[in-house]
Amino acid sequence: MFKKIRWKLSLWYAGLLAVILVILGVALYQALERSLIAEAIRTTVTRAQQISAFIDAPEIGDGDNGQGTFVDIADPDLVNKFSSEGIYIEISGQEGPVVNNSFFLQKHQLNDSRLLSSLKSSAPGTLEIRGFPDLGRMVVYSMPLSRNGQSLGMVKVVRSLTLMDSALDRLQLLLLLLSGGGLILAIGVGAALAKAALSPIDRITKTARQIRAEGLNRRLNLSGPEDEVTRLANAFDEMLDRLETAFQRERQFTADVSHELRTPLTVIKGTAEVALRGKDPQEYAEALTTADGEVDRMSNIINALLTLARADAGQQQFETDTVNMKELVEDACATFTPLAAKKGISLDAEAEESVEVYGDRERLRQLLHNLVANAVNYTPSGGAVTISLGKDGDWAKITVIDTGAGIPEDDLPHIFDRFYRVDSARSRGEGGAGLGLSIVKWIAEAHGGKIDVESEVGKGSTFTVWLPYTY
Repeated sequence: MFKKIRWKLSLWYAGLLAVILVILGVALYQALERSLIAEAIRTTVTRAQQISAFIDAPEIGDGDNGQGTFVDIADPDLVNKFSSEGIYIEISGQEGPVVNNSFFLQKHQLNDSRLLSSLKSSAPGTLEIRGFPDLGRMVVYSMPLSRNGQSLGMVKVVRSLTLMDSALDRLQLLLLLLSGGGLILAIGVGAALAKAALSPIDRITKTARQIRAEGLNRRLNLSGPEDEVTRLANAFDEMLDRLETAFQRERQFTADVSHELRTPLTVIKGTAEVALRGKDPQEYAEALTTADGEVDRMSNIINALLTLARADAGQQQFETDTVNMKELVEDACATFTPLAAKKGISLDAEAEESVEVYGDRERLRQLLHNLVANAVNYTPSGGAVTISLGKDGDWAKITVIDTGAGIPEDDLPHIFDRFYRVDSARSRGEGGAGLGLSIVKWIAEAHGGKIDVESEVGKGSTFTVWLPYTY
């Protein structure tokens, strides 16, 4: 049970709450105790000062001739006058023996008490807290008595703390009960809240255990406030989306590779079988020529796949340097001019001077060759292909425009996918395996650039590559 996060959170919360309750309880108890003891001290000091003033002042009577009569410290009425419930008085003479005291102190002698602590007081006397057997604590204040500057003895005022201690004991018990109940309630409520807060994580765990490569369509679809758990669930759903897309692409990729390689293998096998049954040297030569062409086709597919695989793994290394793009544009134009002339296509290049980028010369050459080859192969006789090079702000802009059949709008988002072909304008018979544009996109992005395409069916296509310009 204690391995679960919700119980760990609940116990941590309860532990913190317990520490807070203990600190608050102790502070409250001590503050109340100090306040009550301070009140008891004020009472005893005040009562002792009242007795001292009363003894020092004469009572004026009718036959006193204005001289007055002084109170006798041994008079029982004196003690009775200033005693009250919980306040007791003891007066001792100048020689030390007790001459007057309350009835309570006649049964419980102060000498039988035990000193618990001595307290500081600003009054001219001594202040103590004493413990009486079976009676509890009492505040004892002692101060000297004098009359007209002459010492009469000592007065001790005793204030019982029994009621205060009883109230403090009840407060202590109440604090313990409330703290214990509060902790139990905190653990229960904390566990319930933690369970409710962490329940989406349990859903994530169950969903993750149920997911297989064939069933990546499961989603959490967690709704609620945009908190940490909701963001985690959304991130989990997004990860499943990416995984599902990756698995679908992998399955499609495997099927496409199998299909692409099966065709040339079938051609090679069929050609070989025909050649084996024939005896004409001319048939052998034709068979070998066909097989050689299909082997070249397979080799091109494998090389393209190897390039993309290394790119995906981040293992493709570039030999970077400053590259004059005008030279590459002119080279591409010169390379494909014979093919374009054979098909009756006009191939032109328009390049500005000193357009340079920093990158791998051979990879940038491959980018241009793939784009131009794609344009020439899919432009009908009588059409035109134009390569332009210029600057656009901080970018080198390369544009390849053809007047071919164009690409339907629904197919435009997929033309850079591997092995993707537009059926109406991209046939296997025209060459290529549907990997050239994928490689072009990778080369552009690897150089910090991008590629866009615009096309209209029946009018042609425009491929534009932006590469960071080197000043």
